[in-house]
Amino acid sequence: YEFTEELTAGNHIIGAQFTNDYYSHPHNRDLIVDKIEIYLVEEIIEPFEAVLEAEDIEHSTGGMYHDGNSWVLWTNGYVQRDVDLPSHGVYKIVVTARGPNANGWPIMKLRINNELGQSVTVDSGAFQAYEFTETLEAGVQTIGAQFMNDYYSPPFNRDLYVDKIEIYLIEEIIEPFEAVL
Repeated sequence: YEFTEELTAGNHIIGAQFTNDYYSHPHNRDLIVDKIEIYLVEEIIEPFEAVLEAEDIEHSTGGMYHDGNSWVLWTNGYVQRDVDLPSHGVYKIVVTARGPNANGWPIMKLRINNELGQSVTVDSGAFQAYEFTETLEAGVQTIGAQFMNDYYSPPFNRDLYVDKIEIYLIEEIIEPFEAVL
């Protein structure tokens, strides 16, 4: 027999109860239980979203742009912040950035736990969203963006302007669960 029940995470007492016993000689109604198997069928994913405003997070260099809503990296460097991720899963990380074409466009790399990852050319003088997808573990992770190719030769000046970093859980990775009692 199969039953489906929604349970919260944690300890639960699970069993079978026999509620219609009958005995009248020579008839005897008993329930014989060989085993109870428990499987995780589907885990409910709680939505997760974090928005990191660049002007409010850790910076290695640069300064607040005069618009008050973005951070300019005027030399190679990064913006980053610790984020407590709720579960092991696939996350979409969106960095909203812009930069001038000064003998080439700015190159930006995703920065996860102080390691450099995927790279993108920031090929717009207006703010645009640049998307990355990463599989990350649950817990505190340091997430940011790094400017890779500073250039200055008057009148050319290549900088990277970062507005925000958005983080979304798009697919939770569920470890197989099975119990036989």
